[in-house]
Amino acid sequence: MWGWIKKLAFVGSLLATQVGFAASTVGPHEVVVKVVDDLRVAVRKHSDATDPEGLALMQEMRSILEPVVDFGFIAKVVMGDTAKSATKDQVGRFEAVFRESLVSTYAKGMKGYVEAEMNIPPLGPEAQGQNRVAVRQEVTTTSGIQVIDYTMAKNRSSGEWKLINVVLNGINLGKTFRSQFAQAIKQHNGDVDKVIELWAQAPQAKS
Repeated sequence: MWGWIKKLAFVGSLLATQVGFAASTVGPHEVVVKVVDDLRVAVRKHSDATDPEGLALMQEMRSILEPVVDFGFIAKVVMGDTAKSATKDQVGRFEAVFRESLVSTYAKGMKGYVEAEMNIPPLGPEAQGQNRVAVRQEVTTTSGIQVIDYTMAKNRSSGEWKLINVVLNGINLGKTFRSQFAQAIKQHNGDVDKVIELWAQAPQAKS
């Protein structure tokens, strides 16, 4: 299951950015375009020579990702019905584990993709006025072209656009994670604490 975390980490990290201007003036397409530039700058800044353990890159990735990715929403979606019966503490701990697993993987796994050719077509007119849109990106690597659809949702109060899901080559990663979490809960007889512990121990941060 942890291979999917790496895929989500790759595509999700393309969305990581610190928006330096009013969120209400920044559309989802603009966010994604700015992300690519910011990501490349961050990855190139932290070389293996100057940051051999990847700690500085991970720290910067964390500061970039947290304002943009709705980790709380995604974590509850992944937990599914378990989020309703779990304690507030359990939900919070899973969100923290989920966040750290992705950030760690972003930091350790993105260097190989920084030079990839990326195309982000503009949104069509049907996206105007919507609070949830899919921003498509085509990433060309030596292994071929990956089509990525980022589900971006607009916060009604702040106007900020945040990532809530990723569809990679037609595969809905949010649903995939949810299915894996449900299987783990079943395997461990509903022991939420055990599933959180195992998720935290998984080797998703290995490059």
